[in-house]
Amino acid sequence: MSRHEKRQRLTKLITIFIALSAASLAVAFSTGPLPGFTNAPGESNCTECHDSFGETPNQGIGFMTIQAPSRYEPGQRYPITIQVTHPGQRRWGFEVTALTADTDQPAGQFVITDPLHTQLIEGADGRLYVEHTEAGTFAGRPSGARWTFDWIAPETDRGPVAFYAAGNASNNDGTRLGDWIYTTTVSVSPPSFPAVTLVSPQGGEVVSPGESLIIQWEAVNATSFDILFFPRSGALPQSIVSGLPSDRRSYEWTVPDALTDSASIGVLAFNDVGFGLDEKSFMIVDKASSLIDVINPNDRYVVKGGAQLTITWRVDDRVDVRQQQIRLSFDGGVTFPSVLAPSLPARARQFEWVVPTTLRTDSARILVVARLNDGRLIADAGDQDFIIFNPIMETERVRRPGP
Repeated sequence: MSRHEKRQRLTKLITIFIALSAASLAVAFSTGPLPGFTNAPGESNCTECHDSFGETPNQGIGFMTIQAPSRYEPGQRYPITIQVTHPGQRRWGFEVTALTADTDQPAGQFVITDPLHTQLIEGADGRLYVEHTEAGTFAGRPSGARWTFDWIAPETDRGPVAFYAAGNASNNDGTRLGDWIYTTTVSVSPPSFPAVTLVSPQGGEVVSPGESLIIQWEAVNATSFDILFFPRSGALPQSIVSGLPSDRRSYEWTVPDALTDSASIGVLAFNDVGFGLDEKSFMIVDKASSLIDVINPNDRYVVKGGAQLTITWRVDDRVDVRQQQIRLSFDGGVTFPSVLAPSLPARARQFEWVVPTTLRTDSARILVVARLNDGRLIADAGDQDFIIFNPIMETERVRRPGP
């Protein structure tokens, strides 16, 4: 065999080895990542392998969230929900751990409540992790996935506890390529810290620049308050007011001219030991615009759970639309917390929504939001509530005995 033939053979073997290694990694990670990739102190994240878009996470159009309690009581059990979203992707993964914020030691216990989709593993340093199983990658599912498990708080006050998580929004091509990586962190306050709960906004409101918004909250064990405005998800906060006294529970705020679909208000409560934070999201859009109109449903319409509802709207041809979304209200348009379609193409003017059989409300309304290429957000909601009727739920409610 000539030197040239030997070199060709060696090159081919190397190529096969790399391909097999990549396939092996893809299979291994589909059954759950190795421990230690949550972006917690001393850890990396999933960009260590899934680095098609660089080694910095959170660069895509999606997001990752952790739903956890704002504070814990020793020994109490709490549900935790992890969500990863990215339009166009079709396979999902995550890993999360809980550590004391002061010492980075494992905090509390994880309880697997959905063993088909989640599992518990231990790292070499004693840290515990919850992550997806192979079934928990939800292969083929578009746009996003979520996982749930429980967490039992430490038996004593160990100070703040931080949840660190990393998620993978994969394209489901069986390789490490073309995947977007997201990370997030949530802090849970201990019982010695003050507790604060935002009453208004509730979350999901849609307001316009110049409106007056009454910010209200409840609190215990607090000596003062600051109120913060986050113009978009992940942005640094802007101070609305600081140093409010301990007996203050409301503040009137004028909504700024900052159109955004991911704004939030945060109330910080302080005492001599630490602080607590509660934050609620809302949208700032041009609701008065005549450039967009919801056509259907736009009257006292009745739709049955399980049926298909055709949502239609109009957008003026003079505006240049970049992206659209559809939201649902259950309280007559006060809030729109449910996103039916997070990212519709610019030319879409109709959306077919299969109404879940678990819904029942007399006060549903549809909101259509359009983001224009010039940065503006225009929106319109139906003028009247429509009814989502579910015969099965109605029968159960009739059959249910009284108190």
